Formats: sequence, structure tokens, C-alpha cells
Amino acid sequence: MGRETISNSVTLTISNEGKTISGIPWTSGMNVQTAMERAYDIPPGIEFALQYYGSSFGYLVLMVDGKFDTSTDYWFLYVNGVLSPNGIDSTILDDGDVVELKYQEYSESEHGNTVYRKKQALAEGGHEH
Repeated sequence: MGRETISNSVTLTISNEGKTISGIPWTSGMNVQTAMERAYDIPPGIEFALQYYGSSFGYLVLMVDGKFDTSTDYWFLYVNGVLSPNGIDSTILDDGDVVELKYQEYSESEHGNTVYRKKQALAEGGHEH
């Protein structure tokens, strides 16, 4: 008996806004980008913009609900409380996962081993491949 019911859904939270979108339909192989697209139509909804950083980095979030990245502050992706090293198109979700978008300042020690290093290098006027 002690088995949990499979919900076939994921949750998206926008931590800086205190916004949570629950019951986003999950399907096997679904990535974070698809979850965000599905969350758009589920109240309270989410508006977002993406930027593509090439095939080795993929898509990163550029804007959520009108709040854009700056040269030092970005929308970072966490899954189940862990910073994702990958972009939203290559981060695959499991049933019941909690996706969090958190707007925070870039830190080399915290974010340097992730795709956000590319974003920071471009913000500083350099290139990273």
C-alpha cells in the first residue's frame, strides 16, 4: 500500500514572485521548455522569453513576467532545488519534479560550471565556445 499515486505532472515556481503553477501535465521525455510552454495557459500563467546559445548550450531564459536579465543578474534554472548545469531544452524532467526559476546575481563559484558561464562571458563582451 504505501506507494504514492503517480500524478503525471510537474510544478513550476517563480521564486522571486512567489508564484507557483501546479498540475503542469508531464509526459515521458519532457524538457523544462515544454513545461514552461504548458504553464503559459495554466493560471496564474507565465510569460517568458528565451535566447539560444548554440547547440552545445541550448536555450536559456531571458525574461520572466516582464523581468529581463541584466549584465550580472539572470534567471537561473533549478530542478528539485538543484542548479541545472544545462539549458531548459536539454533538462529532462521526471514526473513530480519541481522546476524553479530564480532571478539572482551570477557568481563564478556557484554558476561557473554551468551553461550560465557562456551567458556571463557574452555579457562581458567576450565569447565562449
